[in-house]
Amino acid sequence: MGEVGVAVYVARRGITVEPGEVQDWLASRVARYKQPKEFPRWEALPKSGYGKLAKRLIRQELAGREPAP
Repeated sequence: MGEVGVAVYVARRGITVEPGEVQDWLASRVARYKQPKEFPRWEALPKSGYGKLAKRLIRQELAGREPAP
């Protein structure tokens, strides 16, 4: 309730992907009410020492930025 989904993505080297393309790809796979509202592109995702995604660091980075209008 009141939360807005965000999908952080990293494009493969040499491939250009726009946020609209990610949104179009999700449209046929995810219900509209579950789709994220923002699609920030990052160069790399933070990983722990074990090689797993550091979700805590992703949340901290997203919490510290300005929300999109």
